[in-house]
Amino acid sequence: MGPNKDSDILLLNFTDILQRINGNENHLLIGNGFNYGLGIWTSYKSIFERMSENNKGIYKEAIQLIKDCKYDLEVFIGQLEDDINKNNSFLKKYVGNKVKFDFMKATHEIVKEGIKNVYAENNEGIYILLKNFKTFFSLNYDSSLYLLLMKYKEIGEPVLDSFALEPSLFFIEEDLNLKQSSIYSDIKNARDNGKWTITLNEQDVEKPLSKLTKNHF
Repeated sequence: MGPNKDSDILLLNFTDILQRINGNENHLLIGNGFNYGLGIWTSYKSIFERMSENNKGIYKEAIQLIKDCKYDLEVFIGQLEDDINKNNSFLKKYVGNKVKFDFMKATHEIVKEGIKNVYAENNEGIYILLKNFKTFFSLNYDSSLYLLLMKYKEIGEPVLDSFALEPSLFFIEEDLNLKQSSIYSDIKNARDNGKWTITLNEQDVEKPLSKLTKNHF
């Protein structure tokens, strides 16, 4: 118990929390503090340092810019995109996605290495914690929660309700459709249907993909 101006604040320890949630339908939201508590260092600075190690010829040349951006991923990508011709939407999108891919790859490597240590310690506290929750949410940009659930959730348990972020591809589709007159949807429909449809003089004209040449595209 600690003194407060208006009322006392009750601080609960791990055991108290487990007792309070026992027998209830519980939902868990985790952030970076969860990883740090497990000894997995997924700060943006740690991730950028791993990216520099993995891509010595690329990100090492951008170290000063990364520092100037205070290791903020979105700011860093924004700085790179600002140096690209504003009409070159493809290159802007490519650079942004390439950096995000390298960022996620480096993060996953850090998590995998850290998770091995959690496994090695036979950390029963993690299992006891996770088994008391039905659904899980993560603010982390990594796979730590997924790997932990695969390790510690009991085989034969009922299927959990699942929550997932939309894959990046859907965001790319939305952006391309907006900027390029629905070109992504047109290409996807052509691939799915085996034919390309164009509009000439307010009439739709279809042609099989097998008969299209490079000039058509």
